Amino acid sequence: MKNLFKIRTIELLFCVFLLGCASTKTTAPATILEKSAWILDGKEIEQCHLSQTVQISGALKKGIASDGAPIFIRPYYLGENGAKIELAEISANIQKGQFAAEIALPALEAAEDSAAYFVPEFSFSVRLEDGTAENAPARLKAFAWIKTQFFDRTTKLPLANRDFVIHKLGTPTDEIHGKTDADGYLFLQWLPVGHYFITFD
Repeated sequence: MKNLFKIRTIELLFCVFLLGCASTKTTAPATILEKSAWILDGKEIEQCHLSQTVQISGALKKGIASDGAPIFIRPYYLGENGAKIELAEISANIQKGQFAAEIALPALEAAEDSAAYFVPEFSFSVRLEDGTAENAPARLKAFAWIKTQFFDRTTKLPLANRDFVIHKLGTPTDEIHGKTDADGYLFLQWLPVGHYFITFD
């Protein structure tokens, strides 16, 4: 009976120790960004097209950095299979606690042997001169687009007002129907990045 009491006492102490550890407060990492955003034509956006020139902007928390100090911006995107691809770093100067820089989004293509379709999601990180850095919460989905003029192989004239069907590679039942314009142009927007082929009626 004496030994049983000792075991229970040890178990009780062990439980108290675990509860004490679980209740220990952790300090959240310091943040430097008050706000972050992607801008196009003066408006905040959450999606756009690849190859468009957009603006990265943000505001720092008060007292983080002085006016004129440099800030370094590293854009990146999550591409096919969720892989993180970093782009060239951009520098800007802080003015009244804010910063802004332009970036031309790259034109992306899926791997040649891939039948996957994906929408790249762009974001960026910022770094101050003293090395303090943070990942921005702002996200931007960028879609592919197609604008191509087609010609008749025999007459060499534009295929004007012709019905077409866009097919996704590997998923032939997934189709997009449309018609070329008077000059034989096909123009489609908001497409996932991937491989497509076209047929005409």
